[in-house]
Parts: sequence; C-alpha cells; structure tokens
Amino acid sequence: QMMLQFDKRAQGYDSEKAKLKFAMAMKAWEQKASEQRAAGKKVARKPRLQANPMKNQNRPSNLFNGMINPLVPFGIRGVIWYQGERNAKTIEAGELYAEQLKLMITDWRNRWGASDLPFITVQLPNFHKATDAVLQNTGWVMVRESQWKSLELKNTGIAVTTDVGMANDIHPKNKQVVGQRLALWALGTTYKKDIVYSGPLFKGIQFDGSKSEGNRRCVLSMGHGGDGLKASDGSTDIKGFVIAGKDRVFYSAKAAYDAQSGKIIVSSDNVLDPIAVRYNWSDNPSGNLVNSADLPAAPFRTDTWKIKAD
Repeated sequence: QMMLQFDKRAQGYDSEKAKLKFAMAMKAWEQKASEQRAAGKKVARKPRLQANPMKNQNRPSNLFNGMINPLVPFGIRGVIWYQGERNAKTIEAGELYAEQLKLMITDWRNRWGASDLPFITVQLPNFHKATDAVLQNTGWVMVRESQWKSLELKNTGIAVTTDVGMANDIHPKNKQVVGQRLALWALGTTYKKDIVYSGPLFKGIQFDGSKSEGNRRCVLSMGHGGDGLKASDGSTDIKGFVIAGKDRVFYSAKAAYDAQSGKIIVSSDNVLDPIAVRYNWSDNPSGNLVNSADLPAAPFRTDTWKIKAD
C-alpha cells in the first residue's frame, strides 16, 4: 500500500514546477530571514526542493537498495540495529514491528549466507513527558515489546536504554552508554568473554500463597542477574512494577528482591488474586531494577492480553 502511495505521487510529480515552487519559497525565506537577523531572532529553516517521490528515502526498498544491498558481498561479524521510532505512531504499527523486525533479521541472514549472524537491537529509550498513570498502552511501548520479541530468534540480543533517553528529544544525546551496552552483548556472546553483558530479562512467574492467607504474591524469575538484583538508586524498594487480577485493572505494586531465592517478589494491597505483572510499561518509565553490573532490566509483561489504546 505504501509503495502504491509513492507511485501515485510520482505520477503527479513535475520537476519544473517543483523547481519554480522552490525558487519562490527561497525568495520568501530570504526576505524573512533578513528580517529575523535584523531583529536578533532565530532564522527559520531553509525550504527544501521537492524531490521525485520515486527517490524519496522513505519509499519502500530505497534505503535498502542504496545503503544495505551494496554491502552484502562484504564479510561482517554482526549487526547492531537502532530504529523503531517511525513505527511507534500507533499500537497496531508497534505490534506489527515484531514481525517486520524478525523478517528483516532472517532476510539479512539469508542474503549474507549466515543463518546465525549476530543481531543486536537497541530498545527504544524513555521518551515523552513522564506521567503519573499506572501504565501506558502506546505505540512506543509496543515497539519496545516487539524489539524484545526479536530474542525469539537465535543469536539475537537487545540493549536496554530506558534510563538514558530524553523526554523532549527523540534522538537522545548519550550514545556512549548505548554503544557500551551493545558492545557488552557482543563481547559476552560472539566473543565469549566471561562478563555480565545484559540487564535482567524476565524468565517466568509463579504465585505464592492463597487468598485465605491474604494477598497472593507474584514471584518473578529473572535471567542475567549477575551477582544479584537491586534498585539503581540504592533503596530497598524496586519501582516500576504494576499488577492486575482477573478484572485486568492494573495497580502500582510493591516489589523487592529476595536474595535467598534470587527472585523478585511483587504484590499490591489492591489486588487479592493477581494474575499479571508488567514492568516499566510506559513511554518514560521510572523503574529502577538493575543487576550487579548496574545494567537496567528490560520492560516486560507476563500477560498476553490484547493491547488497546488508553
């Protein structure tokens, strides 16, 4: 459908009309820019010449043919992938991204003739204004989950960045930490270094106690704990967890790390019989769960309920 839209635009594209329109826009811009400079104001961005839609970088296949396909003959050790913002406009698009990402990974592996080519994805960072809502169901959150689902393919990884983003910038400045976390995953897997290379990843859930004894507790197993889990701020309270019962209404939950069992214990006075847990389920979450290497836990949910917009 997107391809057809670009093709339709291309049919109505006239390069001479585009040049004329650009010249008129530049003339108007130069006049306005001169006035802005004189007033000591910030100068508006220059207008841009409308390109042929067939050459637009967002037309399906153009970026691949221009930037990836020429590299296919070359030997590479692995891939790091930081993208997904454009797919986060709706919940549906965010969900679809799971299939798109896995399809791309498989396709690239086929093209390079390497079925186990390492592929590490950067999960979307914290973004947008923080909210007091218990959780958020958004396209941004769903893209994160879709990136998590790429781990269903062998020899894949993720770098969690929910603690280094910027609320007002979709392209956060701190790329050094992102690079370090990608490098840790590569070193710990492809290069077989004996290091803690990932933040905590959800493994499983059990329920402890009975309703007659009071509120049941959720007992979470986490992988990649290193020498133990903790709160990044040094407190005993782990933030970012919410739980729900059969009514599917989520409440903020109390969470703590049990060093003896190595589990995270989650409960809420508002949920007598919990059946679902989510962690850092919002655009700009406040969760503070990390491992002994101070690497943050990836957002996750234990339910498979259909996600609907808030």
